Amino acid sequence: MNYKDYKMLKVGNYCSVGMFGDNIYAFEVLTGFADIPAYIQITKKEFDDFTGNCDFGERKTLCSGYKGNAEIDVSMILTDAEIEQKKKDKSLWRSGVYAKEYYDGQGVVFLTILHIN
Repeated sequence: MNYKDYKMLKVGNYCSVGMFGDNIYAFEVLTGFADIPAYIQITKKEFDDFTGNCDFGERKTLCSGYKGNAEIDVSMILTDAEIEQKKKDKSLWRSGVYAKEYYDGQGVVFLTILHIN
């Protein structure tokens, strides 16, 4: 499965939420000057509560339109309970990083704390 398999279900402010397959909920944001899509995994509750804003914090991408990152790494797929636990212990986030986008050698990671009115 790759980024082209994303099904957009709700649209927000320069972002959307949708699904890969039948059970992977994802958040899409367009990045860079060419509006390349990048996707992070979200929970069903985050999907249901989506208000159109981009405030899921900093998480590793599942996949993106960037060369070499198009395929979903299935080892990164988490259950909703795992995501919620990682949010509580802040292990979804990497501390000390304030840039919007950076590369850590394992894939693009992006920060989605945007409030566009």
